[in-house]
Amino acid sequence: MTSPKPKSSTPESQLVKEGLKEVGLTQRELNAVLVAVISGMFLATLDTSILNVAIPAIVGDLGGVDQVTWIVASYLVTLTVVTPIYGKLSDIYGRKLTYQVAAAIFIVFSGLAGFVTEMWQLVVLRAFQGVGAGGLIALPMVIMGDLIPPRVRGRYMGYLSMSVVLSSVAGPLLGGVLTDQVSWRLIFFINVPFGVASMIMVHRKFNITMPKMSRSIDGMGVFLLTAALGPGLVALVVGGEEYGWTDWRFLGMLAISAVLLVAFVLWERRPAEPLLPLHLFRNSVVSVSLANMFVLGLALFASGLFVPIFLQIVKGASATVSGFLTITMSIGMSFAAFTSGRLITRWQKYKGFVVIGMVLIVLGLFLLGTLTRNSPELLVTAYLTVLGFGVGATMPTYSLVIQNAVAYKDLGIASTTMNFVRSVGSAVGAAVFGALFAARITSGLEENIPAGSGMSTEQVRRLIGRPDQMRERIQNPEVLDGIIETVTDSVKVIFWTGMIVAVAGFLVSWFLKEIPLRASLRDEEDNESKDIEGKQVADGADAKLTDAKVSNSTSEQLVTQKDPAKTSESAPPV
Repeated sequence: MTSPKPKSSTPESQLVKEGLKEVGLTQRELNAVLVAVISGMFLATLDTSILNVAIPAIVGDLGGVDQVTWIVASYLVTLTVVTPIYGKLSDIYGRKLTYQVAAAIFIVFSGLAGFVTEMWQLVVLRAFQGVGAGGLIALPMVIMGDLIPPRVRGRYMGYLSMSVVLSSVAGPLLGGVLTDQVSWRLIFFINVPFGVASMIMVHRKFNITMPKMSRSIDGMGVFLLTAALGPGLVALVVGGEEYGWTDWRFLGMLAISAVLLVAFVLWERRPAEPLLPLHLFRNSVVSVSLANMFVLGLALFASGLFVPIFLQIVKGASATVSGFLTITMSIGMSFAAFTSGRLITRWQKYKGFVVIGMVLIVLGLFLLGTLTRNSPELLVTAYLTVLGFGVGATMPTYSLVIQNAVAYKDLGIASTTMNFVRSVGSAVGAAVFGALFAARITSGLEENIPAGSGMSTEQVRRLIGRPDQMRERIQNPEVLDGIIETVTDSVKVIFWTGMIVAVAGFLVSWFLKEIPLRASLRDEEDNESKDIEGKQVADGADAKLTDAKVSNSTSEQLVTQKDPAKTSESAPPV
């Protein structure tokens, strides 16, 4: 009886060495490149959170309180729109050049943003800053795919997760310190030296041999995709606050996006080098992964926004305290990402981690939906930790799964499309959960606020938006109890709705196909057609063997003709 063959007879360290040899890098150069691109990713994700605490100071200096929403929205919208474009550009022109261009854009417009004198200038510069940030956030995972074979890539995924976690934790703290102790302008200026350092390190160390690819770009596809996504994302991000969910302008922007998106899909069938190759969606691994990333982006928006609302309004915690209490989710994400990545590398299996991660996400959202006004803060952090474990085991794994399932020529666009789909899911979550929360708050206040309290529903709604002032300005305990009861019930509905969406993601995850993790970096093979392609290769080999036999026979005849003596020597006796 023979012992079962091990899944991989090559040690992890040897696979990494072989991958580095394939691209012409040393281990030290690999470490330098990873530090450079992860630090760039840290700066870009930091800018999504560092500005929030500085907004009051910015408004005090520049005015334009009616444009405050656009400081954040312009950055997020452009960041999301350019993400798939960077992926395709990196597939055509290489990761190094594309990353350098993204870093340069981010650095230049970060520096200019520190000199603004009016609010509209900051909004415009933030939009251009987001164009650069889209590349800094999307490309590190693609670059990791260039340097580390899928079979051992899991052990490195945690570093990217740690970057996102650190930026979400450090953003509010660093923003507050810089604003209070120096100036809010330093928030933008600090991007310049660190961004330049990242560019220099990538320029010096990231010198790999890239395969020769087509150098054509689908200009019409870029135009249609940008035109389609821009109005839709603006509507989802700020529509509810600026226009209302039933306003003709909000609905009109969504309609324009829908029409242009259809036009984009129809156009992508025509060019030889499309911006978003539609054949990717015929790969079941890619389609299932993208569908689940959209669901996750939508479902997890609930925890990101409404847990702080619960802590500040219901529990009376300050913004700083609520920020510290939600760190446990980030810690859980990091731990799960590191652990699952290493176990995937060891066991060479990933579907189980995705399924278990989705179970934990469903459980975490369900538990958050059971919170009451009397629930201790420690219980909130425990539930967030469960949710963090689920996110950490799921999202980084999908990055590995998608990269392993596509040909190398599509690595960039496939990886960045995943980030793009997740961002769109979050934007849809913002619209859906925002509208649901607003509706529940309105109906709940009408029911729970006493008629003779002397405060209108609109006045109470405004105070809910300023939890730091709410308890000081509301002296009537019945009104305060009514607000707490309303917010508690509204947040519960949000968490349970998110849980239902996560259940859909759990069901989708069962359709994820388990395919072997590649040991090679530059495997062009489509994993869904290995059997077909393998047969084609075998047929080709048989044909070559036949050609070789014919060629040998012809050669022997030629030799015989040139040297008849050899014929007599080698001929068998009659």
